[in-house]
Amino acid sequence: MPKKVLGYRQINESYKDLNNRSRYFFGFRLMYGLTKNLTVMTMVGASNHHFRRIPTNLTNYIVNHHKISYRVNPFLLEGFHFYAKYRLINFDGEQRHLRIAAYAEATKSFVAHTEGESSLMTDNSGYGGGLIFTRLYKRFATSVTWGFIKSEPYKQHDKYRTLKFQSGDVTMYNVSFGYRLYPKKYDTYKDVNINLYAEFINKDYTAAQITYNGAPYYYAFLKNIGLPSTLYTYNGLVANKYSELRTTVQFIFNSSNRIDIGIAMPVYSRSYLHDYPLIYLNFQKYFFR
Repeated sequence: MPKKVLGYRQINESYKDLNNRSRYFFGFRLMYGLTKNLTVMTMVGASNHHFRRIPTNLTNYIVNHHKISYRVNPFLLEGFHFYAKYRLINFDGEQRHLRIAAYAEATKSFVAHTEGESSLMTDNSGYGGGLIFTRLYKRFATSVTWGFIKSEPYKQHDKYRTLKFQSGDVTMYNVSFGYRLYPKKYDTYKDVNINLYAEFINKDYTAAQITYNGAPYYYAFLKNIGLPSTLYTYNGLVANKYSELRTTVQFIFNSSNRIDIGIAMPVYSRSYLHDYPLIYLNFQKYFFR
């Protein structure tokens, strides 16, 4: 972000779940260039991905919440996300640059996140950080991101029980590619810009841990039930590594307004935070002085 420039980003995602029910996520992010090297962001997210609290009967919830007969997830405010990125190294030239930045992020979530994979897109409370390497040459750009997520446990105290759900720790190593399809050469800043973009999201995370009244709750019995819904739940709780491809067409207007239209599909294994295909439509705007 340029210094003293304000921007916002509207994130809209949707998919059909295991039972062909529609799931949605909406995020609204504010961005600000605090200095020429430091960008800060904050986002509020809402979705129908989670319950506010884990129901009283834990085993009934674990076994049945992915069945079509289980009650529908409500649409809830998920939480708030905070992000800061600092540019460490910058080598700029004509139609080329090499940049390295460090980032840190944290989320406070208000919902019961019950998947093994941690996500700081307001799904669960936690913190993380990493490095971003970006290379631009003429009309082609590539970026490599390494990062980690450390989740904070979700805790719930009822009259007769104490429950703690700890999502796994995550290591991320993402690679993205962008190509300016149009125009081949700029005439003015008002030229419409069309980019093709592809990002490989790669995550490796540890298994979830559930504690019930101070004792470990073993969910391995789910794989022995053998139903599609219980196998889905089990696979979403154990350790996993996967690669997901997100392909996007970007439209930029007046150098300040951007629309992203894209789809995400699994490449190796899969994420259990959502089903596929995941469709997204994002809008971003900068307010230049």
